[in-house]
Amino acid sequence: MADNTKEHSAQEAKELSIAERRERRKARRERTREEEAAEATASAEARGVTAPKDARTRTQEEAMRDRQRANQSAAENAPVVGRVVTYFRGVLTEVQKVTWPTREEARRLTLIVLAVSIMASLFLGGIDLFYGWWFQQGFDSTETFLVIALPVALIAGAAAWYFVLREPTNTER
Repeated sequence: MADNTKEHSAQEAKELSIAERRERRKARRERTREEEAAEATASAEARGVTAPKDARTRTQEEAMRDRQRANQSAAENAPVVGRVVTYFRGVLTEVQKVTWPTREEARRLTLIVLAVSIMASLFLGGIDLFYGWWFQQGFDSTETFLVIALPVALIAGAAAWYFVLREPTNTER
């Protein structure tokens, strides 16, 4: 019986040593793969390549997409509600990127816009009044209409030539 126990423990030792050897071989293969990958990465980095061809790395877009998916709430999974929530989150993100003017800058810019708007409305109102008066003169008297039309046509022609038709000089280029 003692002989049988020796055989049994010898067989266990043999099986254990086989299992150990398998584990050691597996660990050695993994280490070899890791070392090869590390060598390939170092070699690729030396050549200016960031990863070996067979290595799959995530792009920045994929990483951002994964991060956004992880941050999505349950409401975003509904078709319509999700799009609305996503839209307003995008709006909030863009509003946070805005560089807002100071109170003084906003006041100054508002005054500039108001001044330009008032000046433009006065100018256009004056043109409207002039054309209204001019055409009324044309209905009343053709001669008066033509006397006024001649200087207006000359001024309009000169402006068109100056701003559109003439060639710029060397000093204006």
